Amino acid sequence: MQVRIISFTDRGQQLAESLADRLCGTATRCGRDCSLGEWVRDAFDSADALIYVGAVGICVRTIAPYIKSKTRDPAVIVIDETGRYVIPVLSGHLGGANDLARRIARLTGAEPVITTATDLAHAFSVDAWARIQGCVVENPGRIKAVSSKILSGDDIVIASDFPISGEVPENVIVRECRDAESRNTCIRGRNCCPGMYGSIDEYDERSACAAEDADAALTICRRDTENVQVLRIVPRVVCAGVGCRRGIPARNVENAIRTAFEEAHISENALCGVFSIDIKANEEGLREFCESRRLSLVTFSAEDLMSVTGTFTQSAFVKEITGVDNVCERSAVLGAGSDCEDSLIFRKHVYDGVTVALAVRTFAPDFRWTE
Repeated sequence: MQVRIISFTDRGQQLAESLADRLCGTATRCGRDCSLGEWVRDAFDSADALIYVGAVGICVRTIAPYIKSKTRDPAVIVIDETGRYVIPVLSGHLGGANDLARRIARLTGAEPVITTATDLAHAFSVDAWARIQGCVVENPGRIKAVSSKILSGDDIVIASDFPISGEVPENVIVRECRDAESRNTCIRGRNCCPGMYGSIDEYDERSACAAEDADAALTICRRDTENVQVLRIVPRVVCAGVGCRRGIPARNVENAIRTAFEEAHISENALCGVFSIDIKANEEGLREFCESRRLSLVTFSAEDLMSVTGTFTQSAFVKEITGVDNVCERSAVLGAGSDCEDSLIFRKHVYDGVTVALAVRTFAPDFRWTE
């Protein structure tokens, strides 16, 4: 987590520097290092968390022009310069501001001022749970309805394509895949890819996420977008292996990856990173795409790629240029932390100078919803 801290007095700067050391962040003294306007403009766009050591009013007025949505805004926190109170101001759950405030409180002895209803009721928070588990909430507008049911004492149903370990929270009912065979295929993501491991229709029919009364669904597969009553939670577990021509623009990379996810019937929100061969480490189009999505670009040597076992879509031309018979499939597999083709869910497809393959990482969620 990239943490940026700003202070407004010498006393506040001492606290800011202490927090920066403990949180591995950076501390800025307003008016000395830069102006407040410059700092917030840059920090809001690039940091995961902004901490103001000062007054809440200053914080609110300066972040207001930059607030976009709860799925995109960073965590914003205020701590007074005496270190007495620490207050999450923005993105308490999805951005992690509440948990970070509690962490700061433990470090400084401050009192955390948490105002979100589920935290005050010590109730299960579905959006905080999604963040802790490394997931994306696709339709955050449904969070309120799900949380309201829990706060009213009603049960919610979570339909999951993945077994969830740990004690099930109060007022939560879990429906996993209906049988052992479908559970095994779901957790490896195999049936998500039509034409390889079965059709998406078969996956939907056997998947727990087909439950009509579900309030939330934990899945990487795209569903009927008209079913707006279900809160869709997508784990970031799909690795995109990419090969491309030299000088390919970022828009080609973006179009290729988007099309691959659509054809594989997988939510693009499941993308966790882009993987390729090391000679593409400085490919501008790849880097630009990853930076725009705040994704990692990880590359492997030809030797490492050739160490992956399995039957891959071979290309004599690619091998002559790179020393590897297939870049995208092998890269996706290594990115998924595997050493064989079993993790592949979408084999090599070519899109206007870009090749894409998809592999899925093992995903083992539990019921932790606070740090």
